[in-house]
Amino acid sequence: MAKFKPVRPKKAKTPQVQGGVPCLILIFSVMVLVGIVMFLVLKYANG
Repeated sequence: MAKFKPVRPKKAKTPQVQGGVPCLILIFSVMVLVGIVMFLVLKYANG
C-alpha cells in the first residue's frame, strides 16, 4: 500500500530572473545590424 506523508507548508519561492528581455534585445540588435549590412552592400554593389 502507498504511504502517505503529512502535509507540510510550502516554502516561499524566490522570484525567478526574467531572461526574455535580454534575449529580445540581442535578437533585435542582430536584426538591425544585418539590415544595415545588407543596405550598405546593396548601396555600393553597382557603384
